[in-house]
Amino acid sequence: MHSTCEIPDGRNKELVWSLLSGVFLLVAWIGERAELLSHWGAIVFYLAAYGLGAYDLLSHFLKSLSKGRFTFDIDLLMLLAAIGSAILGAWVEGALLLFLFSFAHALEHYALGRARGAIKALAELAPSTARVLKDSKEVEIPVEQVVVGDIVIIRPGERIPVDGTVSSGKSGVNQAPITGESIPV
Repeated sequence: MHSTCEIPDGRNKELVWSLLSGVFLLVAWIGERAELLSHWGAIVFYLAAYGLGAYDLLSHFLKSLSKGRFTFDIDLLMLLAAIGSAILGAWVEGALLLFLFSFAHALEHYALGRARGAIKALAELAPSTARVLKDSKEVEIPVEQVVVGDIVIIRPGERIPVDGTVSSGKSGVNQAPITGESIPV
């Protein structure tokens, strides 16, 4: 799994590189088609698109190699396909391949980061302590110390600290740690 790199304003560097790769690809393609760029001028922009589109893939591959690990995975296959396209003179196809692949990677990492953040926020909703009945007294203890058979007391509107079965009483509780919604039930 790849880590995401943050730039100062919080955007994902991988996404920025990917989009810039697409911009260079578009400039080269339009420039060449409209005859605003010579073939070699367009290749300069295609190379910039290659570099930005392949940067993250190549950096992770080289990092793995430096640690003595060689992985023949989809990332390496995409790099090889793009290099093959360049060798065959199919610059547009190679740059497009790298742009689309890097864009998909960036979106995947963005979505994973958001999912991790949501799960972390949900986990933070769970209380760290539980009110337990010990020797007819209410005692607040860390949730890690609650054992099977302990009677946990939950007051109306409180969050549920541990799994269990209602043994007596009727009340309303905040199910946010369980369902993600803080509507009392």
